[in-house]
Amino acid sequence: MKRLATLVLLAVIVLGAGAQTIGLEEPALEAAIREMNGIPQEQLAAYYADLALRYRFKAKDIERLALRYRLEAGEVCLVAFMARTRSMTMERVAKMKTPDQTWGEVATRLRLNQGSPEFGKLKEDAEGDLLRVRDRERLRLETQTQLQTQTQLQTQTQTQLKTQDGEGSGSGAGTGKGK
Repeated sequence: MKRLATLVLLAVIVLGAGAQTIGLEEPALEAAIREMNGIPQEQLAAYYADLALRYRFKAKDIERLALRYRLEAGEVCLVAFMARTRSMTMERVAKMKTPDQTWGEVATRLRLNQGSPEFGKLKEDAEGDLLRVRDRERLRLETQTQLQTQTQLQTQTQTQLKTQDGEGSGSGAGTGKGK
């Protein structure tokens, strides 16, 4: 019984951590940021390069920030946005968030109005980022499928050639001696 209670408590803690709110007033932006948090690892470098271009930071700096502060992709987007909007370093913005605060509260501390045109643009940019990520993933899967198909066709062709070679040479064609 004690073991079951411990497992339930652990599940509540783990599931609760994943359900932590980002704290944005705009539900569509909150959903987009959450979805960005699920960007596949193999696509993060391209995503960080996109953010670097948009907010005029170095992609390496964005990647380092994400690793140092253990930020997910959507959080990195928020930090870059807030830093550029307030002419601050990303490091300074990242340091402002404490474990008991949401990113919405950090935006409020920075006097960023979540109903402002800037936040509206952030929402559009986030949705555009998600479309690009989905397109990259679709292209990656299509390329992977094409390569697998090509490999299978090559293997089949090689097998057929070996079979044909085997039929022509070892099937008892005359030895040249007659009666």
